[in-house]
Amino acid sequence: MKRITTEAAEPQEHRTKPPTVRDVARRAGLSQAAVSYALAGPSPRVSDQTRQRVLQAAAELGYQPNVLARVMKGKEAGLLGIIVRDGGAPTAAEVCRTLMTRAPAYGYDIILTDAGNSATTLLRLANLMKSRLCDGLFLVGELPDQDMHWDAYERLGVPTVALLHGDERAYPGTRVSVERRSGLREALDHLYELGHRHIGFVGSDLLNGLKERRRTFVSLMRERGLPLPKESLLLTDFSREGGRDAMRRLMSMASPPTAVLACADLVASGMLVEARRAGVAVPGDISVVGYDDNPEAEYSCPTLTTVHQPIAEMADRALEWFQSRRAGGASSLDNLVVNATLVVRESTGPAPLDGPAKGRAHTGAVRRGRSSVPGG
Repeated sequence: MKRITTEAAEPQEHRTKPPTVRDVARRAGLSQAAVSYALAGPSPRVSDQTRQRVLQAAAELGYQPNVLARVMKGKEAGLLGIIVRDGGAPTAAEVCRTLMTRAPAYGYDIILTDAGNSATTLLRLANLMKSRLCDGLFLVGELPDQDMHWDAYERLGVPTVALLHGDERAYPGTRVSVERRSGLREALDHLYELGHRHIGFVGSDLLNGLKERRRTFVSLMRERGLPLPKESLLLTDFSREGGRDAMRRLMSMASPPTAVLACADLVASGMLVEARRAGVAVPGDISVVGYDDNPEAEYSCPTLTTVHQPIAEMADRALEWFQSRRAGGASSLDNLVVNATLVVRESTGPAPLDGPAKGRAHTGAVRRGRSSVPGG
């Protein structure tokens, strides 16, 4: 009895084989050695023009490097993993997107996973990434008040750079940090120049980085000698709904601040939504400043004045660290620092002459300040 099969009748030796480095070299008109150097990433051994020529030839042929073969030869796999605390967090998502976009220029591909706010899951994923031959890891975002057991993580022996980790207590290893003080000082200077003296802060205790922003704000206010009533320091959930709740509480005060800094754009966006619902003009009645400069800040209504974290620069510094390490350069830096700056948009304006309005939800009428945004 003949065996029925769905296999093609073409003999095995005539089937199409995956393209090899030799095929890429033939297509590019270069030596195999030059192609190998170019495929390994930016290198002084080949020019950028030659590397682009090789990459184009590889793409045309559909060439994929054999990662396992590279590792067995003692070379790096050219893979970096990202473990993000919470992929739904806007700033963390933007950092991941930027790393994935910029990594190929440094000779790396990226694998992305989400720890879902779990320290146990993060350790498991890190071990999985190691077994998948990743040359190193990015940890994006700190975990909320969880004992991470960093000694257990360090025993994995995976080179790691952390981004969006609040301070050294959140992650003791190599990290890209934002010098938050300069950005928050710019924000306070901006509000002070607009005539604001009663300035509040809406924060969250979810993460160490958020706590540090509140502590830095308090320190800068004291430096200026500005009043800081306890009720002007609000704690809320780290969410848009938390921002809405904070705005409701602000407008129920007997003497609310004329300007407020939010610990994050995520919270500030909720504050803007609640202000519109309550009939409070931003910035006519109260000015609002965010922190992060997420893409939504430019498209909120009104557009959000915010402290900008240079995410592209953060990504480049982290990738440069891995590239330097691969080339045998110095890789023992503990903290790579970038500076935060203020981006002024529509949500801040002159302090109202008669203090902030409380909105329809609380007073039945709305007082307008000197400056308001249509539709606010």
